[in-house]
Amino acid sequence: MADSGVAPRLSLPGQHQGKSLSVKAVLGQIGGDKNNKRLLEILQELDRDGSGTIDVAELLSLLEGVMNSRRERKYLCIALIGMFVFGLILIGTIIGLT
Repeated sequence: MADSGVAPRLSLPGQHQGKSLSVKAVLGQIGGDKNNKRLLEILQELDRDGSGTIDVAELLSLLEGVMNSRRERKYLCIALIGMFVFGLILIGTIIGLT
């Protein structure tokens, strides 16, 4: 197979049997241990139903959240630029009237 430049996937036991990832298997695959609390917190946050596995629905939920936050950030930037332009026009108007 030719290298397509795609990052390698995690190879987890039982990965192709179902459409979910085991939190413990992910920690074992990437070398995480129980001392790495931040990684464990992230994986547990992804596992919304508390089953110990991260399924497709939970990953889709994460991706929708990321997409929504990017959209909100874009709208926030547009609003800030609009307010800045409005402020400049207001200041110019006030100075021009006096």
